[in-house]
Amino acid sequence: MTDQNPLLTKDDLKTPAVILFSATYVFAVVMAFLSNPLQALVYLGLSLGVLLLIWLILDLTKKFPAADIQVKRPWLEIAFACLLFLIFEFAPDLHFGDKWAMGEIVKKEVLYFALPLAFLKWRGNSFSSLGFSLANWRQNLKIAGIILACMAIPSVFMIGDTASLILSGKIGLIQAIPAFLLYFIHNIARSGLPEEFFYRVFVQTRLSQILKSRLGGILITSLLFGLVHIPNVMQWYPEMTLSEAFCSAFFMQCFIGLIFGFIWERTRNLIPGVLVHSGINALNNVGEAVSMIFR
Repeated sequence: MTDQNPLLTKDDLKTPAVILFSATYVFAVVMAFLSNPLQALVYLGLSLGVLLLIWLILDLTKKFPAADIQVKRPWLEIAFACLLFLIFEFAPDLHFGDKWAMGEIVKKEVLYFALPLAFLKWRGNSFSSLGFSLANWRQNLKIAGIILACMAIPSVFMIGDTASLILSGKIGLIQAIPAFLLYFIHNIARSGLPEEFFYRVFVQTRLSQILKSRLGGILITSLLFGLVHIPNVMQWYPEMTLSEAFCSAFFMQCFIGLIFGFIWERTRNLIPGVLVHSGINALNNVGEAVSMIFR
């Protein structure tokens, strides 16, 4: 096997996608420092950590056989993705099985997975080009395990409240471990599978071809993935202002989206992205999982 082609070239540095992402980064840094200098330093540290993880992903996959995916009419397919995105954002939420977010799961599975999958298969895309392949499954599991292990400490101690709940004795390991495992499986259906399929397999692949830049597709998709979380961030943290929610979504969700984007670009397989995405969400919210299961 030969090394994969580089994702970053001199020409990429001049593309609108790189310029837009870089400008957004500078803007977010300035906004964070104006709002809370200490938090801004934390964000800078997290963004540096993400860049190190991206380097690790590139190193782990440098001899990985990930073929380029050619799309005949990417504008048509990205238009359908935009339509599904708008329907998802503006359609009313489904309220049933609220304890386990069953309405949200159904909505995501239909609009972000089932309909895109049916459309792309109708367009003649193979299952392997859509990330459904057991080829190299051991390597994919290894990549998922390494990246998830690297992200476990910041997820438990810095992003979520898992560590503080365990260390304070509010939840015990005998509760936390099974809660994590069950919540991990739950998050495969709730976020890992539908979001990775929609944002990475569907949107990122088409944007990369439209922009004629693999890196550009990763950056723009990550921006979209992160910034659509702003309303969620404001719901999770009602005390946050809009500018604070923007900074949080950019430095957290956008940069985590970069990790998912590079995993997909280098493996062309859903296994590692889905597992890492679901694992991070489960690690961040072990306390919520314990309350759902044991209380």
